[in-house]
Amino acid sequence: MSSSYNSLIDHDVSPADAESIGNAIIELLVSERFLLATPSEQCVLNGLGYPPGPRIREIFANHESCVPFWEPNAINGVKVHAERYVNFFAFPQLQFAGCPQCRHRFPDGDGVIDQLYDSVATFVNDDRIEIISCPQCNHSSPSNAWRTEPDIGIAYLGIEFWNWVPFSSPLWTTSIPDLIHDHLGRTMAVSWGKL
Repeated sequence: MSSSYNSLIDHDVSPADAESIGNAIIELLVSERFLLATPSEQCVLNGLGYPPGPRIREIFANHESCVPFWEPNAINGVKVHAERYVNFFAFPQLQFAGCPQCRHRFPDGDGVIDQLYDSVATFVNDDRIEIISCPQCNHSSPSNAWRTEPDIGIAYLGIEFWNWVPFSSPLWTTSIPDLIHDHLGRTMAVSWGKL
């Protein structure tokens, strides 16, 4: 079985605030008992993550077609990346990049996508956001303002929910992205990746 994750990405957070906002999100999910407070190395693929808490079953209407992702001793934790974050495992599934000004979508294989890939390398290696010009409207925008499907990040805060059912599923009775927005005022882009 391959591993996948949902990713919540905060495109607006500054590098200076990323860690405190990431901690506040984890504290919120722990206080709601959707996550356990003690991190573990066993619940994510690399590093420390927070295992699902006892109330996660209350906000997910389980269906026989779904694997109960909250089972103990599984890769099912939540990992915070409060540093330069790129959703690298979204690249194989990349469908398009959209200009933030005119909203024109450029498919994978277009030259704009190549510029976006180059801008990721600049962000990761030099901590710099590149400017990309839209061939459709000629507007220049920072690379992290371009929207991709799935969202590739280029941000300072990403939170990965390993092997959780996609947040777009109607089986969720509570929206975790909405909960974060309602309590902390943060708008999180929802993305995903798959190994």
